Amino acid sequence: EPTKHHGAVVATQHCSPRNRASELSPAVFAGYLQDPWYAILAEWDEMEFDDDEEEAETAVGEAEVQVLVRRGGDESFSMVSWLMSQHDERWLIDSLNIV
Repeated sequence: EPTKHHGAVVATQHCSPRNRASELSPAVFAGYLQDPWYAILAEWDEMEFDDDEEEAETAVGEAEVQVLVRRGGDESFSMVSWLMSQHDERWLIDSLNIV
């Protein structure tokens, strides 16, 4: 059964060693998600993902994924961008940017 901060535990397990969030406790990481800047990650109602979009140039073993998200009632979308890298054949998150 899920425990308190279970989602934060899972999220930090998917952070790469390059990501300082990998060193945070689940409680501290969960606190970041309460910040209005990150709230869109849990509050979006609509998402647009274009898999035909031209891939951003990255090094071998690295990738960037961009998704547009919007809350119901909002006029504009926010772009969420993840930079990821492979570690032991797993894709892990190096950084997250919200614009």
